[in-house]
Amino acid sequence: MSTQIKSSNPEIILTRFSGGEDRGTCLDISMERDGYLYHTSIRRDQAAGLAADLLSFANSQEEQDQTVEQLEAELEATRKKISETKYLSFGMSALLVTEQELEQAVINAHLDACDEEQD
Repeated sequence: MSTQIKSSNPEIILTRFSGGEDRGTCLDISMERDGYLYHTSIRRDQAAGLAADLLSFANSQEEQDQTVEQLEAELEATRKKISETKYLSFGMSALLVTEQELEQAVINAHLDACDEEQD
């Protein structure tokens, strides 16, 4: 059995229903847009957390998910590394190296040449 719940927003339809023994009392949140009815349902225990998140959003106090920030930082680091990468061709094979790796290889080759001269 379901019950229509009063909503402060006439565009949003709230319907309380039984989700069975596993879910308990649930709330269906529906909204019509472009001729389609979009909806989701939440359990009573999920409602308090969602309400707090919605109030934060309504008051422009929402926080960005740390996971998104971490992914953006990793993406930027990867882009930077790609921009620092040089392409070296050796006959039929190719090698990608960063500028730092290239500089280190030149230094090592120079040191090896010096060692050979001393022998």
